[in-house]
Parts: sequence; structure tokens; C-alpha cells
Amino acid sequence: MGWTASAGVHNGGHKMGPIVPHFGLHFDTTCESAHEVEGHANFVYEKDVSVAGRALFNVGDKKVSEA
Repeated sequence: MGWTASAGVHNGGHKMGPIVPHFGLHFDTTCESAHEVEGHANFVYEKDVSVAGRALFNVGDKKVSEA
């Protein structure tokens, strides 16, 4: 029998002049010690332009698995 656990945090929507940033961090783990961390960010400029990025890190391999 196995298990998985995850936790995450998100913060955003606070105006910084014409830019509204959103940031997030999410952590997943399993009973096999497979740990992954996902970080993402989104910057919205005057409700018209959005620039976003996301990266997934494999902690055991110490590598970026997706970007």
C-alpha cells in the first residue's frame, strides 16, 4: 500500500502599479521518495498582457523535468 502527499501556496492579485503578479509553489511526494516541486509565476500588465512561466523540478534527480 502506498501514499502520496502534496502541499501548495499561492499569492497574487496585489497591484504593483500597472502590473498584477501571481506566484505559486507546489510540492508533491510519494512513499517511494519521489519528490517534485513546481513553481509558477504570472504577471498581468493593465489587464491586457499576460506573461507566465512554470518549472517542474525533480528533487531526487536534482534536475528540471519540465519548463
